[in-house]
Amino acid sequence: SYSFCTLLPHIKMQDQRGNLEDLLVTEHPSHVRLTSPRSLMLCRRHGILPEELYPRSFQSFVEYRGEMQEMVQRRYDHFNTRRLEKLNFLVGDRRALLEQEALDGMQLQQQQQQQHMDAYAGVVSPSAGSPERSTILLKDTYETEQERIAARMQKEAERAQKVELLAMQRADEQEHKEMKLAWAEQRHQETLREVEGARVRNIMENAEKKVNRMMHVRGTQEALAELTEHKKLMISSKEMQRQQAMEEKKRAAEEGRSRKREAQELRAAQIKQRKEEMERARVMHLEGRLQEKGEKAVDFERVKLQQQVERQHMAENKQQAEAQAQGRMRVEDERFMSHHAHKNMVDEQNRGVYAELSGQRAQAEQLKAEAKQRRIEDAKLRAKELEETRKMQAMVKLQEKEHRQKAMQEQVRQQRLWEQNEKKIKMLDAKEAVERQKRKEKYENELRQQQVQQKMDRILSNEDAKWQAVQQQRMHLVSSRGPATPRSNPSSPRAGATRRRHSVGKSTR
Repeated sequence: SYSFCTLLPHIKMQDQRGNLEDLLVTEHPSHVRLTSPRSLMLCRRHGILPEELYPRSFQSFVEYRGEMQEMVQRRYDHFNTRRLEKLNFLVGDRRALLEQEALDGMQLQQQQQQQHMDAYAGVVSPSAGSPERSTILLKDTYETEQERIAARMQKEAERAQKVELLAMQRADEQEHKEMKLAWAEQRHQETLREVEGARVRNIMENAEKKVNRMMHVRGTQEALAELTEHKKLMISSKEMQRQQAMEEKKRAAEEGRSRKREAQELRAAQIKQRKEEMERARVMHLEGRLQEKGEKAVDFERVKLQQQVERQHMAENKQQAEAQAQGRMRVEDERFMSHHAHKNMVDEQNRGVYAELSGQRAQAEQLKAEAKQRRIEDAKLRAKELEETRKMQAMVKLQEKEHRQKAMQEQVRQQRLWEQNEKKIKMLDAKEAVERQKRKEKYENELRQQQVQQKMDRILSNEDAKWQAVQQQRMHLVSSRGPATPRSNPSSPRAGATRRRHSVGKSTR
């Protein structure tokens, strides 16, 4: 049988021993090493090295310092994809092999049972152990074995063809996927360039907006200063109008109070006149009553009453006249004093407003001169800033152009490196496929020679066993007939089998 000792890699003490499925289900597959003979045999059958199935770190794909991370990631992803494809393919083949071995074991057990039964029947039946029947059985077994080997080789060839077809399909899918990734990367680079251009344009627009905003703010400040001065003048004029309106209200209030006092006095005179009329009516009533008592008493009482009424009326008229005169004098005095005070206050306010207006006018003239000077200076400053802005825009455009050129050169360089990386990956894949095919053909040749040698050994051993059975039967027959001198037969099947075995061994070696 073939020895797998030469295929075992160097295994560290902390590494785990396992088979192909352990590389899929283990949480840390980097610590698993293939030691299963069946797994190693499948790797040799398909020309795959066990090292191609072990995971590698990301840093192991870095070829030189400062290499692009995208290229390293591309090689890393490609290796992992190919590794998982090989691993899944080998795991499926291993499971199929296990099923086939179980089926072959059952068939072998049945064949062994049948051979035991045939051998037992040959020992019991004399005709079954004859040399002619043994030769026919040996020839049939050899032909059947050759047919089985041919069928098995045909199946292996068909299976290898299917595997190659599947590998070609996977290679086409991988190439399509790589083209899609390259297109996505190109689209990403274009998007980055568009974003960079939009960012530069946004910076330029923001600079222009800032300059316009500064000019607008300065114009707004000048307008606010002029508006403030105008508001101050308006406020001062409104204050004067308010004070004049208050004086007018005071005068109107004084006139209203004087009219109210006159109305009260008129109402008191009317009340007094009404009392006098009532008194006259009472007197007339008394006179009418006294007419009955006598004219003398009436005349006396009437005269007395009239004198009393006249005296009272005269006293009241005198008091009323004095009160009215005093009220008029007091109103005239108050009106004169308020008018004089109002006149003095108005004169004082007019003098203050005139002085304030004069000061404001002088200040406004000074502010206008300062504003004019500031406008001139601001115009000079704006012209200088505009010139600096133009220079800055020209420098920014120049820098943007240089940046675009550098970005284009960098993109071309990255694209060239990316193409070289893809070409290198494809070359490595092609080289790996060629080497795998060579290893696979070498293994198939060795396996084929080994199978032929095993078949020949098996056939010769079966022939020897049958020859020994025939000799035992002959010895038994000779012993049953009587003693006889045995003769050596140079053309016996045993000698021919021995000669054939030596010739096959020489050809195999």
